Amino acid sequence: MIAGIFCYSIIGIVIGVIFSLLFINFDKSWKKITSSFVSVGGTCGIIVYAGDFFGIKEQQMKFWTASFLYIMFLISFAFMMFIMCKLIKDKDDADILRIRDILLGQKSYIDKYYEERAKEIDEKLNIDNLNKIAEELRAKENSLQERIDYIEKEEEKINELGRKKLRIQLPENANVTLTKDYIEVMPSYFKDIINCIIDIKFNEKNYLENGINDFNSFRGYLISIALSISSYVFNGNSSEIRIHFRYYDKNKNGYVKLIAIIGKRIVETDMTFIPYDKDNMISKSYECKRALIKSINSTHDYQCNNHKVWKDYLTYTFHNLETDGKPFLSFGISVKNEKRYEKVFHFLNYLKFEEYLQEFIVDVNDSCGIEQILYGGN
Repeated sequence: MIAGIFCYSIIGIVIGVIFSLLFINFDKSWKKITSSFVSVGGTCGIIVYAGDFFGIKEQQMKFWTASFLYIMFLISFAFMMFIMCKLIKDKDDADILRIRDILLGQKSYIDKYYEERAKEIDEKLNIDNLNKIAEELRAKENSLQERIDYIEKEEEKINELGRKKLRIQLPENANVTLTKDYIEVMPSYFKDIINCIIDIKFNEKNYLENGINDFNSFRGYLISIALSISSYVFNGNSSEIRIHFRYYDKNKNGYVKLIAIIGKRIVETDMTFIPYDKDNMISKSYECKRALIKSINSTHDYQCNNHKVWKDYLTYTFHNLETDGKPFLSFGISVKNEKRYEKVFHFLNYLKFEEYLQEFIVDVNDSCGIEQILYGGN
């Protein structure tokens, strides 16, 4: 009997010590509850097993052995809890991580300690600001990389241009090589042409609001178009540039001067007569509905006495404006120095400048009836 009581007492002490350590170590409530159920169940199992092992059959003996086991369990558990409370009584000190906390496995406290230390370090190092700076650096790095990629692509394009000639196609079926000189002057051409179009549009508005639709008023409107082109595209003071409009003369069966200017001066003398039934740039322009440059389409040039004076010219015939089945209005720019104005001609032609003129003339025709103005009832 004494041996059984002693054995059960030792078992109670061991279980109490183990349970107290588990109880302290497991911070979360569900772990403590689980530990309690496991301890109770384990204790009951040990009582049954030990009873069979020692051959305890009497109820009185079972009572005393079980009682001593639970008493020693409670005593050892209470003693261990007292010791543990003494050990961790200063646990609220947030600035110290003690060895006993590590030995006792105070996980939540240790985790909290490291979180506090990490937060303190972040505050001292200003981690948020460092992260912000890092993000800015990454953004700049990405931007720089994109710029490098762009430069590399452009460099590849330049190298490609070195191997192949870049060309622009002009009517009719002509290719012009685009050199470095063309690229350098393009921005200024864009600006000049845009300003010219704005000015022509303003003059059109004034003409339509004026309400006078006679022959002289229409000629005045065409002169304003010519002056806008002369001023904005050719700087307006060159005696080497003539801008003109021709119209179809029914009696002569050909094209005669309607208006012409040189620089800013209105030309009073007649221009060369161009017969309708001869191959000429006016007819060819009407056929392909594009402005044509003589130096590119010389096979359709109608040569006259002054072809050595005006070395090159651009001609456009307004389509959908016909009288007796013949186009009756054309526009032209003639130059004495073909080399000096070659790029301007090519650029005007490439941008289809004539389409803007077509739009303005069609607006006037829809409002006033240009055929009626030019020919009256004839």
